[in-house]
Amino acid sequence: MISKRYIPLIILIGSLFIFYGCEDMFGDFLDREPSSQLTPEEVLEDFDQMELYHLDIYNFLGNNLNYINNSWIDAASDLGETSYLWGGTNLSLNVGNYYAPVGAAETSNPWDHYYRGIKKVNKYLEVIPNVPLLPDETVESRNEVVSRRNAEARFLRAVFYWELMIRYGGVPVVTNTLDLNDNLMIPRNTLDECVSFILTELEDVENLLPDKNGLTVAGATDAQYRQGRANQQMAMALKSRVLLYYASPLFNPDNNVARWEQAEQAAIDIINLGYYSLNSSYRRLFANNFSPGDSPEIIFYRNNPAGNWWREESPVGYGGYGGLCPTQELVDMFGMANGKSITDPESGYDPQNPYVNRDSRFYDCILYNGATWWNLPIETFDGGKDKPNGNINATTTGYYSRKYKDDKATDYLRNAVIMFRNWVYIRYAEILLNRAEARNEILGTPDETVYEMIEMVRTRAGITNPLPRTHTKEQMRELIRTERAVELCFEGHRWWDLKRWKIAHEVLNKPIHGMHIIQNSNGSFSYEVVEVEERVFLEHMYWYPIPEAEIQKNPDLVNNPGW
Repeated sequence: MISKRYIPLIILIGSLFIFYGCEDMFGDFLDREPSSQLTPEEVLEDFDQMELYHLDIYNFLGNNLNYINNSWIDAASDLGETSYLWGGTNLSLNVGNYYAPVGAAETSNPWDHYYRGIKKVNKYLEVIPNVPLLPDETVESRNEVVSRRNAEARFLRAVFYWELMIRYGGVPVVTNTLDLNDNLMIPRNTLDECVSFILTELEDVENLLPDKNGLTVAGATDAQYRQGRANQQMAMALKSRVLLYYASPLFNPDNNVARWEQAEQAAIDIINLGYYSLNSSYRRLFANNFSPGDSPEIIFYRNNPAGNWWREESPVGYGGYGGLCPTQELVDMFGMANGKSITDPESGYDPQNPYVNRDSRFYDCILYNGATWWNLPIETFDGGKDKPNGNINATTTGYYSRKYKDDKATDYLRNAVIMFRNWVYIRYAEILLNRAEARNEILGTPDETVYEMIEMVRTRAGITNPLPRTHTKEQMRELIRTERAVELCFEGHRWWDLKRWKIAHEVLNKPIHGMHIIQNSNGSFSYEVVEVEERVFLEHMYWYPIPEAEIQKNPDLVNNPGW
């Protein structure tokens, strides 16, 4: 058996790409001889090389882990703040400067990145029918494999168009490769046309892809589809998300109820499969030694985001740089263990002992003053080891994140070990919340199904008290939105949720807050909520500006209003 290694691919369709990380995502089926230097014709005429070419398309899938100049997209929402002074969101999205170079990884680079991925898909789909058979292949076996590979490629292209659309609105939909002899002055498709294209692609490939267990259309089993390759359920899950967004106010200003009905049905279709349930442990979903392919909850994931997690995301008292720090806004969204909001007079919440008897997800996601981590107490009071005077990377909110980190690794700080983390794109809890949201918007008053979906998610967190069946539609809407923020925090949802609900200009155009903590002479603590950062979000910021270089190259690309 040839040892695993990363295989550099020379991609000569537009630019050079480096093949990285897919080995970690797809298990051992990348055990192949590395290719020698090949001409473009040799790459495109050899099926084994085209298999590698196809796998490289997966590398265009992104993740939300500190990619905006060491900050996360959640640090642009009300859930988080980057402790680094140089964090990209601090100097771009948070202050309304969408042209800032430090924010380009989110605001402008995706245009080029995803269109390169789309171009690669288009090239693959055009070339693969003409690639000669291998000596041991038949036409039937080749067609069966190619049918699956084409469906995977089309799924990924739908993902790429989705990533473009949520950032820029309507974008040009291109399904063939272009060269300099073609008309490159391509106008934008409308938002509705983009959604229609994405949904059509997902519905088409759903019946061509293997299921989550690797069962192919031909009746064989292929374990690769348990290890990260696109499968039927990924297509169904993305369809659920697309339809939910399409029904939301930013996309649906006239509140066409039929869109909410379609969104609910897409969630029902996944629920009715019976394939999925909630993982017994919330924290384990994000641990570095957890296999997503074996989880009953994870539908669509990537497990190769890598970095020196300890150094970049740990409290400064442990030698870390702080990283993504939760805000007081997020902390206050976590209710009590009895299921009541901290604003409920009967919840038992004590502002001077604020971290006792909270929702278990609070302890899974937040490192707070007095929390125990690595058998040591977190100290975010003034002068504490995790907020010492003069340390510019110390938390400004009084909190550090715990999600994606665990207590079981050793020597990561001293040895600067690169660690891998799971990046979960879609999991079953989101599908349950999708259905709850869509159904609540359909009805005049929430029914038992809406309550049931929410309570399934809350029960996993140990909240067994049922919700009072007295919520109005508006009250339930706020409950669902809070539940999404808590359950899905730091998974890259909140920024887009605030925008699709068309409330970002209300929530983000004001300061975020943290907790100022003072240790008293008797060892007790005093807590005071304080402003941390003024945020800016204006009406025209719901859509990013199309990169200026693209507008200059193609005058038919009309930029978004306000830019």
